[in-house]
Amino acid sequence: MRMKYVLEALVVLVVASIQMEQSGRALGKTLGNLNIMGIGGSTSGFAPHIIGGYNAQIKDYPFVCYLEYRSYFICTCTIMRPRKVLTAAHCLTHIRHQSQLRYLNVIVGLENVQNKEEELASGLARRYTVKTIKNHPNYTVNPSDNAIHVNDIAGIELTKQINSKQFNGRVKPMWKLAKEKDYTDSVECYIFGYGATGLEVEEQNGEQYTTLTFPTQLQEANVPIQSRSVCEDEYGVSLRKSQICAFENEGGVAACSGDSGGPLACKHGNIWRLLGICSYGYEDCSFGTVYTDARYFRTWLNAQPNGDDDFRIRC
Repeated sequence: MRMKYVLEALVVLVVASIQMEQSGRALGKTLGNLNIMGIGGSTSGFAPHIIGGYNAQIKDYPFVCYLEYRSYFICTCTIMRPRKVLTAAHCLTHIRHQSQLRYLNVIVGLENVQNKEEELASGLARRYTVKTIKNHPNYTVNPSDNAIHVNDIAGIELTKQINSKQFNGRVKPMWKLAKEKDYTDSVECYIFGYGATGLEVEEQNGEQYTTLTFPTQLQEANVPIQSRSVCEDEYGVSLRKSQICAFENEGGVAACSGDSGGPLACKHGNIWRLLGICSYGYEDCSFGTVYTDARYFRTWLNAQPNGDDDFRIRC
């Protein structure tokens, strides 16, 4: 089975959203050299989503955030500090100029996606503008290698600090990275996302169509961390030292098409810690979801400029 290339979500979602408004289906045609559905070697694909998850309440996972560009959903993200957010570097590659940052926003406290504007208007959720973004300097894309996206991590600095007290428990930074331990077969690790929960590909008149099913609210799914031997030998997932994979062996529960920057978080007692950032997976959303191991980048995170709120991660 061929490994799915991670999406560059902006153009994909803008096109898919227009098409779904018109017909409820996303058309798998190429546009110039962009293959909308990410088939045939493109580094594009769908918007982020979780397969086999279930509805989650934002109060239970107040560190999850929603990344949008020109009001379109592009990725899930993680609040790590009052002004600092983490996501995948591939979520931000379309932003090449400082002037584009005015179109990039982070929404915190969002639970019901369909009622996004209502939650924003009521103060349950809030939209924050972005001051700066920082992709890892060694982030690379190598379509000839199964380890397709390497060093897939990015930091976002907000223009204003998040005041968690204003949100009645719906917003709270995670603060901590996962411990330096083996999480294989851990039952306390979860993935989170706001995107589609199912997909079905069909062909009509020589064209491929994908029907996407979207949830009404934030999704969560419990996923076991797999050993490197399982990932590499059984499912052909080539891993770097900076990567881990997590998915259900029997299928049915996994991030789909990369889950675009969403957190893989593990619980220690009552404390959540960030283990991974979703990077890419199989194009049929079955096995082998690969995550950037956030612990591997602790030094890089701690070296970020302090500003009003540094990125230093607590132990």
